[in-house]
Amino acid sequence: MDNVTIRQRVQQRSGERSSLESLWKLVERFISPYRTMFFTSKTSEASVDWRLRDLYDSTAIFANQNLAASLDSSLTNSAIQWFHYTFKQPEAMEYIEVLQWLEVCNRIAYQTLQESNFSLEANELYLDLTSFGVGGMGQEVIEKPNGSMDSFDFKTVPLDEFYFDQDYRGMVLNFYRKFYWTAQQILTKFGRDNIPVKIYDQAISGTRSNERHEIIYAIYKREGSEFDRADTFGILEPDARPYGFKYFLKESLEDLGEEGGFYEMPVYIPRWRKATGSVWGWSPSMTAIYDVLSLNQLVELVFSAGEKAIDPAIITTKRGVFGNIDLSAAGVTIVSDMKAMQAFESKARFDVSSISKTELQQAINRAYFMDQLQLKESPAMTATEVNARIQLMQRLLGPTYGRLQFDFLDQLLNRTFKILYRYQKLPPVPAIVQQNGWELDIDYLGPLAKAQRYGDAQAIERVLGTATAMNETFPGITDNINSDEAIRELGEVSGAPAKIWNSKSEVDQTRKARAEEMAQQKELATAQQAGEAGQSLGKAGQELKLMQGGQAEGEQAA
Repeated sequence: MDNVTIRQRVQQRSGERSSLESLWKLVERFISPYRTMFFTSKTSEASVDWRLRDLYDSTAIFANQNLAASLDSSLTNSAIQWFHYTFKQPEAMEYIEVLQWLEVCNRIAYQTLQESNFSLEANELYLDLTSFGVGGMGQEVIEKPNGSMDSFDFKTVPLDEFYFDQDYRGMVLNFYRKFYWTAQQILTKFGRDNIPVKIYDQAISGTRSNERHEIIYAIYKREGSEFDRADTFGILEPDARPYGFKYFLKESLEDLGEEGGFYEMPVYIPRWRKATGSVWGWSPSMTAIYDVLSLNQLVELVFSAGEKAIDPAIITTKRGVFGNIDLSAAGVTIVSDMKAMQAFESKARFDVSSISKTELQQAINRAYFMDQLQLKESPAMTATEVNARIQLMQRLLGPTYGRLQFDFLDQLLNRTFKILYRYQKLPPVPAIVQQNGWELDIDYLGPLAKAQRYGDAQAIERVLGTATAMNETFPGITDNINSDEAIRELGEVSGAPAKIWNSKSEVDQTRKARAEEMAQQKELATAQQAGEAGQSLGKAGQELKLMQGGQAEGEQAA
């Protein structure tokens, strides 16, 4: 894709969303201050306006931050391993070597993400989602001098800087970003030989090194069947990779550096909910903004009325005051009559404003699910209350979680796995996997993912408990339950580590050995019983012979 086409697309995309940006500006001003700074110049540090005195209430700001934090802790909580790789085919999980391989891959992938700045940037992304309904995050690889992988570098892109095209599935097809860099930043990024001479001259100048230049960065899908068939698990030259990228100066269209390539789209653009007919999304902040504006204006009016009540106006007659009015401490004002000068009471109804303020604050908190997501004020919650809270979280955030999984987490973890595989950070794939062509899949283990599967665990536990109780009255009723599948399903839903499980072949061997041991014990017991019976018969025979011998001697004696 040439530079002229890219610049034209950026200009067109910018014009298409101009009406939406006016709403984003209100959200940024009253709910998410300093997040994007729409319609402000960024040509220099001095052009940034840090003043926000027209903001009179922070209810929406804190509610928005709390919702973003709830998303962070529910989806990608850094304190727990919130995902693991698996296979779509259930039979793959019967092999212990497959389970062990997956366990190692999961540990390496999770540790690599933990060592990067993913957790920091993810929270910024969630804040954009709850504020503007859309966010953008880029993922790049930091290499060591020898070309091996060092770590990941994540960057949440400000909403006012990027645009994108999507394919028929709603996934990111092309990505465009425009931003400002100083001449020094351009020099340190691309080097002296890969930038225009005028940029280099500014970078080494004593007075112009901090001048900012507008740059366009584009990532685009390359056209051609050879790119569609490219093996992204193998190493490819930059110009043979499915996605290309380039930097250039917007005004002069001069290239900065050389064109590069990506194996996969390295930018993820999740949306809170999609707006019909638009590639952009909508958010709780866009729903609450009108209550936020009303509350902000109400508080401003209350402050104005409070100022009049605290320092009221003075009324007097035309000739009631001699000289100037002195309202300072210990000041003296001469009047003709004590009634000639009085304070003008505004008689403002602060009680009415207090009720209206409370109602607006409650409406704003409801828009951000604050009343449902916050824990009750008690020293501890019972297990039943915790379960109810989890189910409530599932109902409130379940639809959003499904979209975030499709737009963001699936793409992130699939690309992470491929990158680690290409850099040989993962162990070799087991032969049984390659022979059967099993497909990799992802299970999510965060609190919200568990909440969506919590009902399955509860249903299994209820059935097992009921069957056990009924088995005393109706023997054999537990024969209806496949106990192996039940315990494995419970373990999968609960996120139990793979290392605690034996493979089905090991289970069969253990059961076979146990059955053989029980059979041997039964044979020994039978033989022992037979021996004891034989001994009893022999002893009885001897006693009978003795008795018969005694009778014969008695007859002879007689």
